[in-house]
Amino acid sequence: MNIIHFLKQLAIFSLFFLSCSEAPENQNEPKAFLEVQANEVTFTHQAGQRTIFVNTNRSFTATSSDPSWCVVSASDVSIIINVDENSAVAEQRAAEITIVCEDITYPLPVIQQGAEASIQVSRNNITISVLKQYAGENLDFSLDVNTNIPVVFELPTWISEKEGNAAVIGQKTYSFRADALPESIETRTGEVIIKSANEKIDKSLVVTVVQRFSEWELVWEEDFTSATQTNQVINTASNNVWNKRWRGTAAWARYMANHDGLHEIKDGNLILWGTKNTTHPQDNVPYFTAGVCTRWHRYFSLGKMEIRAKMESAQGAWPALWMVPETDVPWPHSGEIDIMEHLNFDNYVYHTIHTNYVRNLGNNRNPDYQAITHVNTEEWNVYAVELHSDSLVFRVNDIRTFMYPRLYKASEDKDGQFPFDQYPQFLLMTMQLGGADTWPGPINDDHLPLAMYIDWVRFYELK
Repeated sequence: MNIIHFLKQLAIFSLFFLSCSEAPENQNEPKAFLEVQANEVTFTHQAGQRTIFVNTNRSFTATSSDPSWCVVSASDVSIIINVDENSAVAEQRAAEITIVCEDITYPLPVIQQGAEASIQVSRNNITISVLKQYAGENLDFSLDVNTNIPVVFELPTWISEKEGNAAVIGQKTYSFRADALPESIETRTGEVIIKSANEKIDKSLVVTVVQRFSEWELVWEEDFTSATQTNQVINTASNNVWNKRWRGTAAWARYMANHDGLHEIKDGNLILWGTKNTTHPQDNVPYFTAGVCTRWHRYFSLGKMEIRAKMESAQGAWPALWMVPETDVPWPHSGEIDIMEHLNFDNYVYHTIHTNYVRNLGNNRNPDYQAITHVNTEEWNVYAVELHSDSLVFRVNDIRTFMYPRLYKASEDKDGQFPFDQYPQFLLMTMQLGGADTWPGPINDDHLPLAMYIDWVRFYELK
């Protein structure tokens, strides 16, 4: 055997020996295994995170089938799943996490529920008081609904939806009309059912509506004809009903004065004058106006305030009948009710609400905070407001002209939408001149003097 052949045989033998010697070591290495803590992961509709532990003797990877909302990351011993919020109402979604360890694949389903259907209302019980003197009158009411699904209404036969009630996702004030209550029925009860417009979503809510007859009872009257009603009584602050309004910085009060002749009682009428200042040069205002109020003497809560009045017209004239509360809460948070305001030569009057909800937060149309009523103001008219716990109802000559509803329970009215039943109100009757900007604009001296006449004031409470 030559040396070259010998070396070749030795090399072959050495390779064979090495391969044989390594075989037992590979055969003893443990097989890869993979154990996952869960076989399914579920989430509510809210964004969330879950950690799922993984038991394995090898490295592994994890991927999501839909990383647009379900994201997964892996560490040595766990995977972390993050999901975004699912805003789709009652619609769940699914993804799959694929965990791979060598030749082992583990599918992990991820299920996220859809948002829960929600219907919320401002009040669950509504009482509609029908005054017998207005028995044939249809009554409007409103309901504030906040929902994340389109809704429809199931109504009793005597209630109908008003125009503009198209379903809206979010918050909306819906308007309804109750038919006149038959005189043969003292009270009736119905249910307004608010339910999902989607038949696949089982969600509904019931609001109980009670309609019943009521009557007003006269509890106080001022007719300006009694022996105690004289100019002297009006001119003092010690009488038991009225105080003169004093001058202030507000536009309506800048010319208020208590000089003789501005407040007059004649033929059973209280007469409040607006005139040029031609008699008191020491008083450096160009005009004088008159006003009275019941502050410190008489206050009013739930009930109806009626005032029979007429007024003369002039450019710059601004007569008003209004109510404000007695409270330390600043205006407009405490609220103001303008029963009647007339400007210049307008052939209509304003009914207006002032609150924090309207003035500071700008909620002028939810609901409407103001309305106008066409009327001949130079004739005698009866201007009224009814203060109910759930609404303000305005009337002119017994005809309902405007309604302002309460949208929230008192405990939930954080924006001050309806403060009117929280504080006692006093009445103001003021003959005003001039104002701010175009309300009512400049004063025309040639149209002065002019007056507002008050025949009587009455306050009623429900029996």
